[in-house]
Amino acid sequence: MSANPITALTGRRVEVLTEPAVAELAMRLLREAVAVGVAEGARIDDGDARDVLAWLQTLAPGSTTSMLQDREAGRPLEHDGLTGTVVRLGDHHASTSPPTAPCSPSCPPSPHKRELLRGRRGRR
Repeated sequence: MSANPITALTGRRVEVLTEPAVAELAMRLLREAVAVGVAEGARIDDGDARDVLAWLQTLAPGSTTSMLQDREAGRPLEHDGLTGTVVRLGDHHASTSPPTAPCSPSCPPSPHKRELLRGRRGRR
Protein backbone atom coordinates (compact mmCIF):
# COMPACT_ATOMS: atom_id res chain seq x y z
CA MET A 1 0.00 0.00 0.00
CA SER A 2 2.86 2.40 0.62
CA ALA A 3 6.18 0.73 -0.16
CA ASN A 4 5.29 -0.45 -3.65
CA PRO A 5 4.13 2.86 -5.12
CA ILE A 6 6.80 4.89 -3.33
CA THR A 7 9.68 2.70 -4.46
CA ALA A 8 8.32 2.62 -8.01
CA LEU A 9 7.84 6.38 -8.12
CA THR A 10 11.28 7.13 -6.67
CA GLY A 11 13.15 4.31 -8.40
CA ARG A 12 14.74 3.48 -5.04
CA ARG A 13 14.79 0.48 -2.73
CA VAL A 14 12.95 0.25 0.60
CA GLU A 15 15.53 2.22 2.58
CA VAL A 16 13.95 5.32 1.02
CA LEU A 17 11.15 4.81 3.56
CA THR A 18 13.52 5.81 6.38
CA GLU A 19 13.93 9.35 5.01
CA PRO A 20 11.69 11.73 6.98
CA ALA A 21 9.83 13.30 4.04
CA VAL A 22 9.26 9.91 2.40
CA ALA A 23 8.22 8.34 5.71
CA GLU A 24 5.66 11.13 6.08
CA LEU A 25 4.25 10.35 2.62
CA ALA A 26 4.15 6.65 3.48
CA MET A 27 2.19 7.43 6.65
CA ARG A 28 -0.29 9.51 4.65
CA LEU A 29 -0.83 6.57 2.29
CA LEU A 30 -1.19 4.14 5.19
CA ARG A 31 -3.55 6.44 7.09
CA GLU A 32 -5.74 6.75 4.03
CA ALA A 33 -5.88 2.95 3.81
CA VAL A 34 -6.82 2.81 7.50
CA ALA A 35 -9.55 5.43 7.04
CA VAL A 36 -10.99 3.50 4.10
CA GLY A 37 -10.75 0.24 6.03
CA VAL A 38 -12.56 1.75 9.01
CA ALA A 39 -15.25 3.12 6.68
CA GLU A 40 -15.65 -0.43 5.38
CA GLY A 41 -15.99 -1.81 8.91
CA ALA A 42 -12.44 -2.94 9.71
CA ARG A 43 -11.27 -2.67 13.31
CA ILE A 44 -7.95 -0.94 12.69
CA ASP A 45 -6.53 2.41 13.70
CA ASP A 46 -3.62 4.78 13.27
CA GLY A 47 -1.45 2.55 15.43
CA ASP A 48 -1.72 -0.15 12.79
CA ALA A 49 -0.44 2.28 10.16
CA ARG A 50 2.49 3.20 12.41
CA ASP A 51 3.27 -0.48 12.98
CA VAL A 52 3.31 -1.20 9.25
CA LEU A 53 5.67 1.70 8.55
CA ALA A 54 7.92 0.70 11.45
CA TRP A 55 8.12 -2.84 10.04
CA LEU A 56 8.85 -1.57 6.52
CA GLN A 57 11.66 0.57 7.93
CA THR A 58 13.32 -2.53 9.41
CA LEU A 59 13.62 -4.33 6.07
CA ALA A 60 17.19 -4.92 4.96
CA PRO A 61 18.68 -2.14 2.84
CA GLY A 62 18.55 -3.14 -0.80
CA SER A 63 15.23 -4.94 -0.40
CA THR A 64 12.89 -4.19 -3.24
CA THR A 65 9.22 -4.32 -4.10
CA SER A 66 7.39 -6.01 -6.93
CA MET A 67 6.33 -2.69 -8.39
CA LEU A 68 9.91 -1.40 -8.46
CA GLN A 69 11.06 -4.65 -10.07
CA ASP A 70 8.38 -4.23 -12.74
CA ARG A 71 9.44 -0.63 -13.36
CA GLU A 72 13.11 -1.61 -13.67
CA ALA A 73 12.20 -4.41 -16.10
CA GLY A 74 9.97 -2.15 -18.19
CA ARG A 75 6.86 -4.14 -17.36
CA PRO A 76 3.44 -2.59 -16.70
CA LEU A 77 3.01 -1.51 -13.10
CA GLU A 78 0.39 -3.09 -10.88
CA HIS A 79 -1.21 0.19 -9.77
CA ASP A 80 -4.75 -1.08 -9.77
CA GLY A 81 -4.00 -4.28 -7.89
CA LEU A 82 -2.00 -2.55 -5.16
CA THR A 83 -3.68 0.82 -4.71
CA GLY A 84 -6.85 0.79 -6.80
CA THR A 85 -9.14 -0.60 -4.12
CA VAL A 86 -8.21 2.14 -1.65
CA VAL A 87 -8.75 4.80 -4.32
CA ARG A 88 -12.13 3.40 -5.39
CA LEU A 89 -13.40 2.83 -1.84
CA GLY A 90 -12.02 6.20 -0.73
CA ASP A 91 -13.97 7.75 -3.58
CA HIS A 92 -17.07 5.81 -2.58
CA HIS A 93 -16.76 7.00 1.02
CA ALA A 94 -15.85 10.53 -0.12
CA SER A 95 -12.49 10.34 1.61
CA THR A 96 -10.96 13.78 1.88
CA SER A 97 -7.43 12.44 2.19
CA PRO A 98 -6.29 11.84 -1.41
CA PRO A 99 -2.65 10.74 -1.19
CA THR A 100 -3.19 7.36 -2.86
CA ALA A 101 -4.92 8.67 -5.99
CA PRO A 102 -1.72 10.00 -7.62
CA CYS A 103 -0.09 6.62 -6.94
CA SER A 104 -2.83 4.84 -8.88
CA PRO A 105 -3.31 6.55 -12.25
CA SER A 106 -5.73 3.83 -13.31
CA CYS A 107 -8.22 5.14 -10.73
CA PRO A 108 -8.69 8.90 -11.05
CA PRO A 109 -11.01 10.50 -8.50
CA SER A 110 -14.61 11.04 -9.55
CA PRO A 111 -15.95 14.57 -10.10
CA HIS A 112 -17.73 14.27 -6.71
CA LYS A 113 -14.50 13.48 -4.90
CA ARG A 114 -12.65 16.26 -6.71
CA GLU A 115 -15.31 18.70 -5.46
CA LEU A 116 -14.89 17.41 -1.91
CA LEU A 117 -11.13 17.73 -2.15
CA ARG A 118 -11.56 21.36 -3.22
CA GLY A 119 -13.52 21.99 -0.03
CA ARG A 120 -17.07 21.73 -1.34
CA ARG A 121 -18.74 19.38 1.09
CA GLY A 122 -21.91 18.54 -0.88
CA ARG A 123 -23.31 15.04 -0.88
CA ARG A 124 -24.21 12.81 -3.82
